[in-house]
Amino acid sequence: MNKDQVAGRWYLGFGLALFTAYMWGVLPVILKGLLGSLDAYTLTWFRFTIATCLLMPVIVHRYGWQIFRLSKLGWGLVVICVLGATSNYVMYLTGLKHITPGSAQVVIQLAPMFMLLGGLVIFKESFGLRQWFGLGVLVMGIALFFNPRFGDLVVDYSAYDLGVFWVAFSALSAATYALAQKRLLRLLSPEGIMFYIYFCGSILLLSSAQPSQGWALTPIQIGLVFLSAVITLVSYVSFATSMKHIEVSRVSMVLALNPLFTVGNMALVTFVVPGFVEPESLNTLSWIGAVLVVVGSILGTLKPARA
Repeated sequence: MNKDQVAGRWYLGFGLALFTAYMWGVLPVILKGLLGSLDAYTLTWFRFTIATCLLMPVIVHRYGWQIFRLSKLGWGLVVICVLGATSNYVMYLTGLKHITPGSAQVVIQLAPMFMLLGGLVIFKESFGLRQWFGLGVLVMGIALFFNPRFGDLVVDYSAYDLGVFWVAFSALSAATYALAQKRLLRLLSPEGIMFYIYFCGSILLLSSAQPSQGWALTPIQIGLVFLSAVITLVSYVSFATSMKHIEVSRVSMVLALNPLFTVGNMALVTFVVPGFVEPESLNTLSWIGAVLVVVGSILGTLKPARA
């Protein structure tokens, strides 16, 4: 039996992946509102530090010093996870400074595709005809959903090619982290992996961050920073746990719903707090694409039929 075989609780894995996609759809809206007051390194450092403090009591109570007893392979995977996740956080926010949120969402969709391919190649996951069809529907849906933004993407690339570069590498870093985490789940619990990422990541970022920027934040902004850290912690533990129950390739297809949640949350926030973020402009093809993304994601993650 493949040691990386999933636990088999498909409904739980799908639910956790869907919850993760929604939480990751909320985060960009919050972070976009904070980037005017905090730089990418400082904002990420605050998120990691707060998440570490929230997770520390759980780790001490459940594992104590045992959390640091890992093999050489375990430490190697931890390093990959820490560097991959930290790079993903910082590079995405850095790229978001140079290109529009819509363009960034188009480029970041490289991450689920990288994850899917990694799951098939590295972990030899099965992917039947129904899943391949679902993937095709999903890709078509993404293309239709973002059709109003493709013109912006071309313009942004000529004017802000550095931003596109950062977001693309952010997607690659996210996929690298996710694939390493899948293997590390054999050695560590999801919360243990998150503790390493947040604790070590906060140390790595300290030399580049400027915590003093926090003194200029308003009470509402402080609350948003804390909320972003909580969402970060909960969503990534949920993400790691989902991969214990369904394959990486199927998790990646659920995460493709992330941009839809982002646009929906942007519309909601714009209605409640006008001027906080700029809503996406959707046309008929965009709404058709939204339906196709949902259908493709469901087809790609459906429990495979028993032989």
